[in-house]
Amino acid sequence: MDIAAQLVAGLPRHAAAELAVRRMEQMAANRQGSRLAAYTADPSAYALAVLGARWWAKQVEIAESVRDNRRTAVYAGHSVGKTHAIGGIVQWHFDCFQPSITLTTAPSWASIHDMLWGEIRGQRPATAPGRLLELRLESGPKHYAKGHNAESGAGFQGRHEGRQLIVIDEAQGIQPYIWEATNAMMTSPDCRTLVSGNPTETGGPYYDIREDPDWNIIHISCLEHPNIAAELAGLPAPYPKAVSLLWVEEMIRRHTIAADEPDADCIEWLPGSGD
Repeated sequence: MDIAAQLVAGLPRHAAAELAVRRMEQMAANRQGSRLAAYTADPSAYALAVLGARWWAKQVEIAESVRDNRRTAVYAGHSVGKTHAIGGIVQWHFDCFQPSITLTTAPSWASIHDMLWGEIRGQRPATAPGRLLELRLESGPKHYAKGHNAESGAGFQGRHEGRQLIVIDEAQGIQPYIWEATNAMMTSPDCRTLVSGNPTETGGPYYDIREDPDWNIIHISCLEHPNIAAELAGLPAPYPKAVSLLWVEEMIRRHTIAADEPDADCIEWLPGSGD
């Protein structure tokens, strides 16, 4: 009998039983980790198999951009599923890359706690690895995902890890010091940054990176969403909680004017509409 076995044999019965349970849990976690690692190259397959989420084309494009590019910026219309997809991407990064750190932020408590981490908490299966709290998903000191309210940059300073994902949601409302802290943490080749929001501003860091060659830019129009094509064809919307044809028609009436010679690709926006 080796020394470790002798030590275990000398433990009280309840302590030995607890140690055995912990060993079994660790073995199960290791097996699950090996299974999830198979999805490192296919985040949409992970979303379907693990989270039960079937992403539409633009959501897949966001995830694959994070996989392939160091910096991804998303400029999206309302209710097209960007935050839903980001919630899945955070979990994909946590589950498929060990160790890894994921830092997420948004301009307000409601944006980070209720919206982004509300998606994460709602999507996360009970059988998935790690411990899920209100704003944290963790399995160790060097393997966690965390949410921050971007009222100050303090929570985003001083982290320099080999595998790190930084997520900024509702990026049009983020102050410059968060952007500076984010850039300072992008030191490793495997670091990733994903920013997303609605293109309602005409200045600031989120607006300026549209022309930066270091960023992969993704535009998502409400008109591209599968719900619009389905409802135009008289079919039920495949994503009932997302943007609707009724809302698009209301926004077109409210914020556009008729073009002199309109065609299928022509929408002329009123001055000051934010387009």
